[in-house]
Amino acid sequence: MKEGPILMNGAMVRATLAGDKTNTRRTQGLEFFSDNDAGNWRCVRVSGGNAYFVYGNSPKEHVEKCPYGQPGDRLWVRETCRAEELDDGSDGVRYAADDAFIHIRAGAAEAEAWHKLFNYRGQQGAVVPSIHMPRWASRILLEITSVRVERLWNISEQDALAEGIEKNWTGDPSKGQNGFGTVGWVPDCGWINYMEDMDGEPAYTPQDSFRSLWQSINGRDSWAANPWVWVVEFRRI
Repeated sequence: MKEGPILMNGAMVRATLAGDKTNTRRTQGLEFFSDNDAGNWRCVRVSGGNAYFVYGNSPKEHVEKCPYGQPGDRLWVRETCRAEELDDGSDGVRYAADDAFIHIRAGAAEAEAWHKLFNYRGQQGAVVPSIHMPRWASRILLEITSVRVERLWNISEQDALAEGIEKNWTGDPSKGQNGFGTVGWVPDCGWINYMEDMDGEPAYTPQDSFRSLWQSINGRDSWAANPWVWVVEFRRI
């Protein structure tokens, strides 16, 4: 068993904590496919975290190893945070995704690590981007349950939901959830459109919502490339 980091933004951290996000799609390690050439490759099998591809009718296999691991390996989540000292003098870490605060242990080693985080880049209490979160500050540990590869556009409705997308909510919270400005809960109201420049128009299928999430993270043109992606399924420990 090995352990490694994985980055998540605030929305996906909240979905993971809620148990709604149980898989993730990543292109890391599959960049050797050019956008124009990806369709000529096919994956013939995935075993032990290794994906085996062939090009066209060629029998020669190209092997790529999943950078996140294989079933049984663990991932610790990197998220935006900051070290914080409460008014009572206790030290801990504040997480941007949900404003949660977790105390650190009182040992000397923990205190030294906390002070280093607290003085991130010479600024006391500065926000630490997810890429720079140290292992000790992570609060989410995941176990990989399966690994496979597929083209991005092949995501199913079930998998789009397992990516942690959220229901659209535009109504008065005191009246209940709804998707179209009416009072109360409308069951099929659509899902969040994560592209902020879309004027709040909801996504009407889980796949559309995931597409907007992908574009918000990877860029507007990233969806059109239909890249090969790792599909890493996990459970929270």
